Amino acid sequence: MKTKILLLTVVLIMLVGNLAYAEDGLLFRRDVSKTPEAETEKASIFMMDFYVPAQASTGLVGVVDNYQLLDGTDAVDYPDRSYAKPLMSVYIDDTGGESIVADPIRGGISFGHFDAYFGVSLDDGTSWKTTNLSRSADLSSFNLANGYAYPGDVHNVVHQVFGDNVMVAWVSKYCDGGTPLYSLSTETNLATYATYFEDLEVNYLKDAVYLYDLFGVAGAQGSVDYTLQGHPDIGEIPYSCVWTARGKLLAGDDPSTTEAEATYVMWTKPERLTSGTRDANLPAVDCAAGAGCILTWQEDPEGLRPEIGRA
Repeated sequence: MKTKILLLTVVLIMLVGNLAYAEDGLLFRRDVSKTPEAETEKASIFMMDFYVPAQASTGLVGVVDNYQLLDGTDAVDYPDRSYAKPLMSVYIDDTGGESIVADPIRGGISFGHFDAYFGVSLDDGTSWKTTNLSRSADLSSFNLANGYAYPGDVHNVVHQVFGDNVMVAWVSKYCDGGTPLYSLSTETNLATYATYFEDLEVNYLKDAVYLYDLFGVAGAQGSVDYTLQGHPDIGEIPYSCVWTARGKLLAGDDPSTTEAEATYVMWTKPERLTSGTRDANLPAVDCAAGAGCILTWQEDPEGLRPEIGRA
């Protein structure tokens, strides 16, 4: 009993300490998505641990001068600066598409037409430049049993940064395109990378297990009919697929824009990792500088339970 009381005391001290030593200053809010009419979810943010020239979302290079104290006066300890640490954020945003309604004509249920977005701030959060990474909300890779084309709705997104790199992963009802490596034939892989394996002095027919679909990743996108599980209000839902995209913060002018920037994020083409033969959800990613990234997720061969996730 004494141990429990001691633990409670420690927790209270920690809470009071956090309140007593909180940093004074105005709460700094900025609208990243700039879509007040739409629903935004799954937001998270990371900060890179180095400085770049301060730059607005318009590409204008300047200074950061928004530091103020609680009374509204300028913060002497936070003078205007011409540099800032890059902030990287992700979220899903409803693009305003027509939602599926559970009715005898269409069937199924959806919470909107969400896409996965990335936002970068190079001026301490004063302004944000956003990019739609998934661009699948208005696409469809699956028709319900009644023939209705189900939208490529994104229902989760995560990210991680390491060095000047950022890794983003999301799960979507869109399971087409994305050039998944498992779709390449083993013969093609072996012919393409034969010289590489010879240089490594490995028996690629035996050791290169990633050239084979050992875990049954390839397959047709499936679906689950929750009516059969006692949820007719949900109906039929397609399985989800896992997607990734890699970004790199580069110095110089972004060739895809007309503005003259000092720094920008270059993105790779999104890659699809799964086929939808099992239902994917709950992605998690972590990275280590000099090593790379690791991505995990949940899959269910019979469809996710109705009370788990949004699908």
